[in-house]
Amino acid sequence: MGQRRALLVANDRYIDDSLTDLYAPREEARDLLSLLADPDVGAFDQFRLLENESKSAIEREIESMLRAAGPEDMVLLYFSGHGVRSSKRGRLHLAVANTEVDHLSSTAISASFIRELLDESDAASSVLLLDCCYSGAFEGLGLKTADDDLALDGELRTGYGRYVITATNSVERADDGRPAIGTEPRMSSAFTGTIIQGLSTGAADITGQGRITPDDLWRYVHVELPKRSAQTPCQFGSASDEIHIALSREGQHRQRLRRDHRDPRLGDLLGKLESTGDVPLCATDWRRRGLLKVPVGQAHRVDQPAGEPVWLDLASAEGHLLVVGRAGTGKTTLLRTIIAGLALTHSTSEVAIHCLESGGNWLGPMQRLPHVRSVLGDDQLGEVGNLLDRMERDVLDRKQLFRRHSLESPASLRARRAGLDGGPYPDVFLIVDRWQDFATLLESFAPRVVDLANKGLGYGFHVVILDRSWLTIPEELRELPQTRIETRLSQPHESLVNADQAVRLPLNMPGWAIHGRRTFRIALPEPALGENDLKAEAEPATPEEADGLVPVIAKAWGTLQADAGPGSLRPAREALQSEVLTLLDLPDPTALQTFTGHPTPTGEEYLRIPIGVDEIGGPVRLDLKESAQGGMGPHGLLVGATGSGKSELLRTIVVALAARHSSSDLNFIMLDFKGGATFASLDALPHTSAVITNLEHELSLVERLEVSLFSELNRRQELLRASGNYPSRSTYEAARATGAPLEPLPSLLVICDGLTELLTVRPEVIDLLVTIGRLGRSLGVHLLLAAQRLEEGTLRGLESHLSYRICLRTFSAAESVTVLGVPDAAELPNIPGHGLLTDGAWMGRFRATYVSGVPVLTGAQGEAVSAELAGLSVLDIVLGRLSGGGPAARQVWLPPLDTAPSLDRLLPPLARHPARGLNAPGPAPLTVPVGVVDIPHEQRRAPLLLDLSGADGNVAVVGAPRSGKSTLLHALVAALALIHTPEEVQFLCLDLSGGAMGALGRLPHVSGVAGRRNTEAVRRTVAEAVAVLAAREARFAEQGVDSIATYRRRRAAGEFADDPFGDIFLVVDGWNTLRQEYEELEQTIGDLANRGLGFGVHVIVTAVRWSEIRINMRDLLGTKLELRLGDTAESEIDRRAAQNVPGGSPGRGLTRDKLHFLTALARIDDRCTAEDLSEATADLAHQVAAAWPGPPAPPVRLLPRQLSVAELGECSDPAASGLPIGVDEAALAPVYLELQGDPHLTIFGDAECGKTNLLRLIARGIVERYTPKQARLVIADYRRGLLDAVEGDHLIDYAPSNQAFSQGLSSMSSALQARLPGPDVTTAQLRDRSWWVGPDLYILVDDYDLVASGGNNPLSALHELLPLARDIGLHLIIARRMAGVSRALYEPVLQRLRELDSPALLMSGDREEGQIFGGVRPQRMPAGRGTLVRRRDGVRLMQTAWSEP
Repeated sequence: MGQRRALLVANDRYIDDSLTDLYAPREEARDLLSLLADPDVGAFDQFRLLENESKSAIEREIESMLRAAGPEDMVLLYFSGHGVRSSKRGRLHLAVANTEVDHLSSTAISASFIRELLDESDAASSVLLLDCCYSGAFEGLGLKTADDDLALDGELRTGYGRYVITATNSVERADDGRPAIGTEPRMSSAFTGTIIQGLSTGAADITGQGRITPDDLWRYVHVELPKRSAQTPCQFGSASDEIHIALSREGQHRQRLRRDHRDPRLGDLLGKLESTGDVPLCATDWRRRGLLKVPVGQAHRVDQPAGEPVWLDLASAEGHLLVVGRAGTGKTTLLRTIIAGLALTHSTSEVAIHCLESGGNWLGPMQRLPHVRSVLGDDQLGEVGNLLDRMERDVLDRKQLFRRHSLESPASLRARRAGLDGGPYPDVFLIVDRWQDFATLLESFAPRVVDLANKGLGYGFHVVILDRSWLTIPEELRELPQTRIETRLSQPHESLVNADQAVRLPLNMPGWAIHGRRTFRIALPEPALGENDLKAEAEPATPEEADGLVPVIAKAWGTLQADAGPGSLRPAREALQSEVLTLLDLPDPTALQTFTGHPTPTGEEYLRIPIGVDEIGGPVRLDLKESAQGGMGPHGLLVGATGSGKSELLRTIVVALAARHSSSDLNFIMLDFKGGATFASLDALPHTSAVITNLEHELSLVERLEVSLFSELNRRQELLRASGNYPSRSTYEAARATGAPLEPLPSLLVICDGLTELLTVRPEVIDLLVTIGRLGRSLGVHLLLAAQRLEEGTLRGLESHLSYRICLRTFSAAESVTVLGVPDAAELPNIPGHGLLTDGAWMGRFRATYVSGVPVLTGAQGEAVSAELAGLSVLDIVLGRLSGGGPAARQVWLPPLDTAPSLDRLLPPLARHPARGLNAPGPAPLTVPVGVVDIPHEQRRAPLLLDLSGADGNVAVVGAPRSGKSTLLHALVAALALIHTPEEVQFLCLDLSGGAMGALGRLPHVSGVAGRRNTEAVRRTVAEAVAVLAAREARFAEQGVDSIATYRRRRAAGEFADDPFGDIFLVVDGWNTLRQEYEELEQTIGDLANRGLGFGVHVIVTAVRWSEIRINMRDLLGTKLELRLGDTAESEIDRRAAQNVPGGSPGRGLTRDKLHFLTALARIDDRCTAEDLSEATADLAHQVAAAWPGPPAPPVRLLPRQLSVAELGECSDPAASGLPIGVDEAALAPVYLELQGDPHLTIFGDAECGKTNLLRLIARGIVERYTPKQARLVIADYRRGLLDAVEGDHLIDYAPSNQAFSQGLSSMSSALQARLPGPDVTTAQLRDRSWWVGPDLYILVDDYDLVASGGNNPLSALHELLPLARDIGLHLIIARRMAGVSRALYEPVLQRLRELDSPALLMSGDREEGQIFGGVRPQRMPAGRGTLVRRRDGVRLMQTAWSEP
């Protein structure tokens, strides 16, 4: 018979924005895959699901499947996603994750590609199911409905063919599903949902033959799909009736029955039953897992048709159980299974059960079990009330018992109850079947049970509730800690477990349930059957027939109670005691009381341990030594399926080795890729060098693991070489044993659990393992690799190094052959711990010792062992005895950087000095710690020190939003402040990223903190740094200072007392904001970074991405600290290393050496939390400020909001040639208007910005400085703002209107024309401008926009004279509104002034006017503030003086 092959392709995420993301494809494809893989339904031999894969990957899989199919094979191809038709010929393309609609041919899968492969395939038959828009266009030959009869070209011979079913015709769109929203249930897609319904329920079996043919499925879809959607399904081709897609669950014909597919039985899950001392019929292997752990069913998994056990831990904090589901879904069966499971794993002194049921007598037969104390119905309300009374009293008695014996929890009760007087004290279960019935009939029932559940769990009382709806169970009960199980609900959207899974449970198939995120089939409370006993099973007719285990258990208890004697089987816990003594090499249990570990054995017993017993009860030993020393090692492999006991065996190996070897001779590195439960408590052993867990969720640590292990190999090699060139550890230890002064070099066992998963996510790890395999023999490093399954080629290059192999039960015979060379491991019992051990020359079967079990501890004469050991597992006993009992192992692996240190933990001790305040001595000037750096290749951590005294004195901190940039900045500033005084370092801060630096503003070292919206402060802060740099340059030249180091030394010695600044740090938190809002400052700061370090001026910036910082600026930032990036491809340090910086961990980053670091917290209270970091940083600043005895750093000086003429006069130089009009921002120095050199001035600004005031100031300055013979004024003032500004002989004309101004300028123009040099002017006269005599003419024009309006500009008369102004004594000063200035600049007079490069003052205005003069845009400014653009000194921000009207 041929193979049945299925390939499912689902796409719901797309990179092309024109293709919307979908909801249903992936979820429904998984559901469909489950059906196709189910041996009871699809029974496909090979199946694969591709989710959101690329075009090339999907086409490769389709081609591989179709080319591999043989002449007798059947193939099924399913696609769900977007369908797209090409624009010209309308050809169908299937859109995949990387499809681009504009490039369909190269990025989507064409229907013709699939058709061609189908034509070439040898497969006997093929079925295509297409759930996408326009899917009816697949064949390109037309459409077929129910009545059409269209034959396909190339149709195969009778009995075989191609069958295509599509969701729509060639022009329709397919409906997508939607998730559950509020009370609205989840909705599946129309087409695939119909197919899943037809296959899962068997409804698609139209002919009733027990199998669903392609034609059956088409007929079902054709009828049912229109009920869901308006889309029109289509079908092409034909197929033989011999071909079937699935079997019908309801049908009687069961083809291809390959294995036992009956419902799971409790007996199968529990395994072997045997008699023990206190449990006559006990599932001993399951009991070893611990008390109150009971299996309830088998998980339904696609890749494991048999499923793995689903079990409940009723000893946990969720010890109550709520089971909800509609009638007839298997809830009561689940109850019977739980009761039977408890009875087969516990004695009557450990468990007592009380049952309440309403309805049939399904729980009545359970009363035959000695553990079930009572079964009461809803017609026995009096007895129910009495039962609640007794249980309430028992809870009160338990409280007193706990106080009397100092019991802390139910776990301590279970451990000690055998030795408590007045017992037994079992765990008590109250089981209520049909809660609502009892709550209705008995008024006080609900509150009493809720109170019992609330108070009782802590004392060993459990409540199990069954009902048909969550709505009937009180909210108070639902809020208690509990385990929840749901069978099929009447309203799946009401699910409190998992709504998506609840809706998928079969409608008419009892026995299916969900627990957590797992769907499982409830186990029947029946014993296991042998393979020869398999037969069709019918539903039991009566409750008595329903529980096959009940009479078996009852009979066992009755028989053994009557006939127990010396011939009974040896109790399992006594057998465990014997194995434990062998494991620990102890003579009897009493030796455990003083056991503290054995000295390391020598010779053949070194690294040789028992791990279990063979088939006759003898010990089976594992020897890790290399074969040359008589061992099996040095390296090995352990493989076992889920539930086979692999984790327990690993614990057994570790415990045995630790008990028999000193930590100075043997150490462990334990790696668990998933979870970490395997080695959870073993870190308490002194032998443990590292326990590394949960790498599945922190893949960034895998590379760190590689580095750590490689470094350990290097360390051992170097130690052997440096100690005398010893060839191996064995010769090294031999020399040490003879008295050589050598430090111990313990053997190192590296245990890796989850090998397959580790190699899947990081294949490069195999190189490390091969290196250990090659060098470990001589270096004393041993490998034990563990995995659930092993595929061919997984251990490429490593197989030859794995000399011993342990194989527990495997998923398949093929896996057993891969590991052992024989299929025997697949036939091992389905009981944890059974396995096979081989060293290549010998193979033996064994059962591993169960170190997590609790043994019976009695001495040789029956005396009891110390009560402190009672109830403890072997593992707990050994850990307790060995913990702290030997030298601690060298820590090869340090925990990941997860807790940020406070600064006081990194700095030397802080102390208050009379002269230096609160201070800590630094390692060197300007060298500070800002975090901790992980150095895995040296197996240590160290403070992250930044040396800012030299070429690396500029700092860049780059990271994504919320990555910790500001935190790192604060730590840097605080560390510098704690090591240096305010005389040595000062900070000029620009806080442009949210105001987080406000707390640091209280430091006496901080000259100022400027926020983003304080434009003036931002500019002045930068200007202050520029001024310091300029002053330093001049000082260095004057004083002969050759370097900043010399300057620091001389200044510390008392020189340069007039310089209040030490090393200046300009801190910019938010570089991109500065570039966007203060673009003119970018070049200025770049210049500071370029020239500043040589003069003690440093720049520190933060940015979100490196591309925000220009490359030339980037090169100037010597210290680069890279936090987590939004796009790791932009990393300046290393892209691969950047990927390993964990997200969601602020403060984690990379140094320039590619080492991981964690930022320190700017706090000195020895706390390592960021919750109150702002308050702690403020407190740090307060303490530093309070302890500093001297003056703080000079504050940033700001331009005054209003500068009076008198104040301007005080700071002006009377001998200066120009007119003082204000002070500049850079140096707060006077700004002079040099009208002799630059005869004209243009002023632009909005209303009330100070234009008129400046004209008034200039006019009065001219009058004050010059006589009427030297200067005369003409004022054009249409709005009369300059009225009475100037009086006397200086004023020639005051023009309040256009007419008056025109008349005045007409005569003046003639006079000015006369000043032009004639032909008789000599050279000397030209040189000193003496060919004419008279006053200079100053024309002041306010509101120039009014003067130049209407096309009649009086100043046009002077247009030709403006370039000759210096020669003829003409000065034109114009003030105009900012609005519309970008257009007004083309007006002739303004254009001529612009061409002459006349100075311009840009006052407050709208930035949208664009660049006006010198590339400067206007901006909003206070009154009187402006930007002076002048040829001789560039761009200067200034404040003009206020002249009273």
